Amino acid sequence: MRNKLNAFTFFFISFFLIVAIKANSKTDSTKILDNISKINQLFETKVDSCKPLILLNIEESKKINFEKGTARLYLLLSQYYILKGQPDSAKKIIPELEKFTLQLKDKNLAVSILLKISLIYSDLGDFKSATTKAIEAQKIAENIKNYRLLAKINHDLGFIYSNKQLYSNALTYFKKGLNYAFLSKDTFSIANMYARIGGVFNETTIPDSGLYYNSLALKYFENIKMKRGIGVCYNNIAGSYELMKRYNKAVEYYNKALPIRTELGDEYAITIINYNLGVCYLHMNKYSLAEDYLKTSLNRTKSEKDYSQVLETLKQLCVLYSNSNNLSNYKVYADEYMQLKDSITSADNIKAISELQQQYESEKKEKDIVLLKKENEKQEEVSRVERKNKFIVLAGATIIVLLMSIFGLILFKRFRVSQKQNRIIEAQKFEVEKQRDIIELKNKEIIDSIKYAKRIQQSLMPTEKYIGKHLKNN
Repeated sequence: MRNKLNAFTFFFISFFLIVAIKANSKTDSTKILDNISKINQLFETKVDSCKPLILLNIEESKKINFEKGTARLYLLLSQYYILKGQPDSAKKIIPELEKFTLQLKDKNLAVSILLKISLIYSDLGDFKSATTKAIEAQKIAENIKNYRLLAKINHDLGFIYSNKQLYSNALTYFKKGLNYAFLSKDTFSIANMYARIGGVFNETTIPDSGLYYNSLALKYFENIKMKRGIGVCYNNIAGSYELMKRYNKAVEYYNKALPIRTELGDEYAITIINYNLGVCYLHMNKYSLAEDYLKTSLNRTKSEKDYSQVLETLKQLCVLYSNSNNLSNYKVYADEYMQLKDSITSADNIKAISELQQQYESEKKEKDIVLLKKENEKQEEVSRVERKNKFIVLAGATIIVLLMSIFGLILFKRFRVSQKQNRIIEAQKFEVEKQRDIIELKNKEIIDSIKYAKRIQQSLMPTEKYIGKHLKNN
C-alpha cells in the first residue's frame, strides 16, 4: 500500500512539473511572439535598434526550442542585413534559414523563408541560386493556393526583371502580382505593386504613368499608415516630376520624403534625396541651395565609399560652378573628379573598387527578387535549341572531317601509286641506260679489236715501197 502511494505521489509530481514547464514555455513563446511584433514596428521607425533585440530573442527562442519563433527571428535578422546593405552578412545565416524550411509544418512561413533566401542570393548576384529558391517557394504557394504569397512571388519576379532592365517582363509580373493582391485583399501588396509599376514607368521615362501609379500607391500606404511605403512614394512622385522638368513639385515631394527617410534611418536614401534636391535646385538656377545639398550628398557618399555616386556628385558640382562662373571652385572639384576617375580605372584599384561598388549597388534599389516558371521554360527551350544547334554543327564538322579524311586517303593512295610507278620508270630507265652503256662498251671493244687487227694486218703487209722495189728487180 505504501509503495502504491509513493508511485502515485511520484506520478502526480511529475505530471505537475510537466504541465508547469509547458505552461512556462507557452508563456515564454508568447513573449517572444510579442517581441517579434515590436521588432517589426521598430523596422518602421529605427532600423539600427532592431539587431540587438533580434539576437537576444534568438537566444531565448533557442533555449525553449521554439522553432517557429526562431525561424521568424532569423528572417528579421536577414531583413536587417538587407536593409543595411550587408548581403554577405545575410548569406552567413542562410544555412540556419534552410534548416527551418525542412522542419517547419507552417508552409506559409517556409515560403517566406525561401523567398528571403532567394533575395539574399539575388543581392549577392547569384541569380541561379536565387531562381532555384524562388521556384521552390512558388511550388509550395501554388499547392496551398495562397494568393498572398503568390502576389509576393510575382512581385519579387517583377523586381528581378526590373533590376535586369527587362521592363516589359517586369510589368507583366507586377500586374500578375497585383491581381493576386486584390484576390487576397492584401492592402500592403496592392500598394507595393502600384509603387513598383510606377517605378518601372519612371525608369522607362514615362513620368505621367509613373506619377499616376505612385499616387495610387501613396493612398494605400497612407490608409495603412506605413511610413516606409509613404516615403518611397514621395520619392518616386518627386522623380516623376523631375522627369517632367517640374522642379518645384519635385523639390516639394523630395522634401516630404527626406524627414521620413531620416526618421527610418535609411542612410542611402537620405544621401540620394540630398543629391536629387541639389540637381533640382541646379536646374532652377538656385546655386546656393544646390551647392548645400550637393555638398551634403558628397560628404555622405564619401563616408559610405560609394565611389560611383561620388563621381556623379562631383560632376554636378562642376556644372554648378561652371554655370555660376566660380572658376576657382570649378578647378578644385574638376581636379578631384579626374583624380578619383583615374584611381577607379587604374589596374591596382579596379578589384577593390568593384567590390565596394557591388556592396553599395544593392542600396540603390529596394531589395527583392524575381522569378517565373515561364522564364525557366524559355531558358530550357533556348538551351534545347542551343544543344540542337551544337549537335548540327558537330555533326557537320564530323562529316566534313570524314570527307576530308577520305579525300586525303584517296590522294595519299594515288601519291603512293604514282611514287611506285615513278620508281618502276626510274628502274626501267636505269636498266635501259645500263644496257646502253654495255652496248657502247662492247661497240668500243669491237672497234678497238678491229683497229688492233687492222694494225696487225698493216704491220704484216709489205709496204708499197717494198713491193715496188721487188717489182723492179724482177
